[in-house]
Amino acid sequence: MAKTFNFKNTSLVLGGAYITGYMDGEPISIEKNEDKRAYHVGADGEVTVTKSADNTATLTVNVKQDSASVPHLQSLLKSDDLFPFQFIDNNTGFRCSGNECYVVREPNRTFGTETQGYEYQILITDYTEA
Repeated sequence: MAKTFNFKNTSLVLGGAYITGYMDGEPISIEKNEDKRAYHVGADGEVTVTKSADNTATLTVNVKQDSASVPHLQSLLKSDDLFPFQFIDNNTGFRCSGNECYVVREPNRTFGTETQGYEYQILITDYTEA
């Protein structure tokens, strides 16, 4: 059975504001910063598995340079205050969130004859999936 994915059925909220004006392609990326488990195999073949306590993740958001969300993202960048985030994909039911986030990198700015993207990297210190 064929399934349809529609990006319009997703939402990203950063610091209480819905983000809009995304670049095409893959405008939202969420990646855990460390594997959930690590292992070590000893000389005798005994395996030890450790569970990571690292609940951090990196959220990368790529918006158009004229996105109405740029001023909000810039204010989050300039602030030293932590802010919450929530991502919901109503296509699949995937949800994730965090309450302690901050923008770690200001986007590169390029100017040309085509619309450019501003890529913001956000550290999530308490990432959870629902």
